[in-house]
Amino acid sequence: MKINPKHERRCVYCGCTDSKACVGGCSWVQIHEHTHTGVCSQCIPRLVTTLMDLTKRLHTPLHELIQDNAYRN
Repeated sequence: MKINPKHERRCVYCGCTDSKACVGGCSWVQIHEHTHTGVCSQCIPRLVTTLMDLTKRLHTPLHELIQDNAYRN
């Protein structure tokens, strides 16, 4: 399947794309429909670590940040 480079999805953490996946393979977990950026399955642990670190710095429980963000989307 040929992918239009203009619409190729890209991971915001590692930069993998539809045509160049992570070593060992990956899949899309979350993709923004308009920007074609998202997070691949290999980067989910990094995302969780980042979120946990952020919640420690903000002194806000992770579930509260997720819940607040859900209402904005």
